[in-house]
Amino acid sequence: MLGFLGLAAAGVLTVMYPNLIGMEKAGVERRPAALAILLVGIAVLMMGALTGYPLLAAGGCAVYLVGWIVVAGPLLRGALSHPPDGFAAASVTAAMLWLFGSLAGLAIVLATGPMDADRATLMTVPFLAGFAAQLLFGIMCHLLPTLMGGGPAVVGRGVDKMNRWWVVGR
Repeated sequence: MLGFLGLAAAGVLTVMYPNLIGMEKAGVERRPAALAILLVGIAVLMMGALTGYPLLAAGGCAVYLVGWIVVAGPLLRGALSHPPDGFAAASVTAAMLWLFGSLAGLAIVLATGPMDADRATLMTVPFLAGFAAQLLFGIMCHLLPTLMGGGPAVVGRGVDKMNRWWVVGR
């Protein structure tokens, strides 16, 4: 999941997220370093998991988290200067925050106990519901209205309706 979903999300977010929040491209020059760090983190985590060394797996998870900080650092700094103003941008921002918390939680779970499948699956819901679902909803809510056609008026009305309740009480 960290390899397939995580690497795909990192690539998509470096291109798409600046457009979502209305800022200039950010962090493009960091992509090669981030990819290398993410791949090393995945490899170390897998080695730790396959050999039964939870501290090695926790270290790999920490390296992977650092890779995501390299990816998302400029994006989240951009979000501070250009706060999300709609559901899609807010959902993607929340997905990144869920990912950081989930990775930190997974590293702690791995470092503090035996390598049991029951302990590792504690992080399934935060990863899938918090990160993956939030990211999917955010990206699709941005892409689908623009790809469905009907002209700017139709797209604008659809996005307005979707954004109406993105934050309760707004």
